Amino acid sequence: MIDPKILAEQPELVKDHLRRRYADDDALASVDRIVELAARRKTLIGERDGLRGERNRLSKQIGQLYRDQRRDEAEEMKAAVQAGTERTKAIEAELEKVETEQVDLAMRIPNLLHESVGEGKTEDDNTVVRTWGTPRTDTTPAHVEIGEALGIVDLDRST
Repeated sequence: MIDPKILAEQPELVKDHLRRRYADDDALASVDRIVELAARRKTLIGERDGLRGERNRLSKQIGQLYRDQRRDEAEEMKAAVQAGTERTKAIEAELEKVETEQVDLAMRIPNLLHESVGEGKTEDDNTVVRTWGTPRTDTTPAHVEIGEALGIVDLDRST
């Protein structure tokens, strides 16, 4: 999977590499969607952390109010804490959906190309950089043909 940090910080670089791979418009649009999801994720995390901080602050105050025998005020604050907790749960559920979609889209984007990789739409457009040895010219029979010739494989009975 491509580094999410690269996707978020350099979306145009990723799109350029996708174009070099002759990717379709859906792949290019998914990069934009990932950037949107990353921004949404950041917002949700900030909101969730703010609510948690507020809950912790109020919880300390509630304890102090109970010690000071101010139960009515403490109960009001407990209701506020409960509402904040419910909002936090809703944010975490949305955050999970956002992260799942973000990872799903990122898994579909291929790695970045090395600068030495040539551009070509098919295998025929590739250039041979180097070869090793000489290619075989003999026509060795397939393993199935050898097995049938030796009488150790019977494909008709196996089906």
